[in-house]
Amino acid sequence: MHRCDSIEHRAKRAAFRAAWASILAGAALLLVPTAAHAHAIGLSRGEYRVTGEDLDVTLVLARAEATAAVPDLDANGRGTFDKVRVTAAAADCAGTLVGTSLTEQDGFEIRARYRCPPSDAPWTVTLPLLDDLSHGHRHAAHVVGGTVTSDHLLSRSHATFTVERPAAAPTSRAASTTTASTASAIAHWGGFVGMGMEHILSGYDHLLFLLALVLAGGTIRSLALAVTSFTVAHSVTLALAVLGFVVPSARWIEPAIALSVAYVGLENFFPRRLARPWVTFPFGLVHGFGFAGALDEIALSRSEVPWALLSFNVGVELGQLAWMIALGLLVAHLRRRPWFVRRAVPVMSALIVAIGLVWFVGRLHVQAIDFRGVACAGVGWSQQGTISTWCG
Repeated sequence: MHRCDSIEHRAKRAAFRAAWASILAGAALLLVPTAAHAHAIGLSRGEYRVTGEDLDVTLVLARAEATAAVPDLDANGRGTFDKVRVTAAAADCAGTLVGTSLTEQDGFEIRARYRCPPSDAPWTVTLPLLDDLSHGHRHAAHVVGGTVTSDHLLSRSHATFTVERPAAAPTSRAASTTTASTASAIAHWGGFVGMGMEHILSGYDHLLFLLALVLAGGTIRSLALAVTSFTVAHSVTLALAVLGFVVPSARWIEPAIALSVAYVGLENFFPRRLARPWVTFPFGLVHGFGFAGALDEIALSRSEVPWALLSFNVGVELGQLAWMIALGLLVAHLRRRPWFVRRAVPVMSALIVAIGLVWFVGRLHVQAIDFRGVACAGVGWSQQGTISTWCG
């Protein structure tokens, strides 16, 4: 009995030493520069409408992104706009800036018209605009050509689509048109699913949080309850944030997500597996607001938001499921090795705590800079009439 108590006592002391070592490691790493935001992707929309020989283009971007993409446009619609290129039969179509305006939900609208030489050839639309936006930015393009409509979700690596002229579109094949429209819609919303999967699989703080949960071990049932609690919670807050019911500031959400990573890593030294669902639920609420950051700069119409939200969340859940299956199989295999449980799990948990602390303080630091006005997200009109940033 005495020997068992001694072994248990040494194990507890080792856990405390590992925990304090992780905290000290995190403190030592606080001087390392770190990115504050890992969630913003950005989303804009555009309508491309065929009117005779013209293609009318209406773009809506978040105002914060407009400062980088079109800084020279003024409040009266004057300036140079060359961020959309339209060609027909390899010839450029002449573009004219029609006007600009501010829209609700912090949007900035740009209207342009492109006139192409008479031809039956389809128009090819390319968006150099995406090169000036964040790497993960998506552009939802809605094309209207007579009775034929189509939708595209564009990115920097896929920034081109074609527009059929009404005369070239089938008029006596209603079934074909319906099938094409259905396929286009599936591809469009499938793009949001892919966007959600990409977001979760590139969200290192979310992935690290889930890794910390799996490292703790336990039964499949206990892990499933913890992950389900996390999933339900982040689905609720993702919907609330994107639909505009509750939109907390990233100034608090980003550091809180980092702190949740550190906490779960630290809890691995003192596992209470039955209590894990009660821990993952509030943290899931916080992470859901982080997921919403991917759609924070949303510029979709109100009717499109629910479908975009649903598709995006499906992608998030699919990506999370894939990550959890891969992690579960790997960790279950490794936990059969005594060295993994005794040494690797404490070391990895300590590293998770350290990384979480680094992110936490780094994000607090960057948010403090934002608050002082060095880097601002707001957009307004300067005295010269051009788009300018401001701090609110």
